[in-house]
Amino acid sequence: MLHDLRNRLDEGDIEVFDGVGGWPIELHWADRRTMVVMFCDGKQFKVRSHFLEGEISDDGQLYPTLNVMVVNDAAMVVNGKAYCRFPEPPQN
Repeated sequence: MLHDLRNRLDEGDIEVFDGVGGWPIELHWADRRTMVVMFCDGKQFKVRSHFLEGEISDDGQLYPTLNVMVVNDAAMVVNGKAYCRFPEPPQN
């Protein structure tokens, strides 16, 4: 869920991501406009929109779009980072 205290995105909260399974589920900001949902091995999910449209602010400025990226595979890389690549456990 995203919540904008000034209701610029919409009235109330916006469900951006919904998923079943997958682990871990974490949220990261890759940069100011890219939100990464880390959902490793998650097979069933939906994203409201990969691009949430910019809105006009109180001062008339247009806010940039927000890019929502769901990473659910070790091969996926966002801004040079592979979120679902974990080190191998130590061998005894």
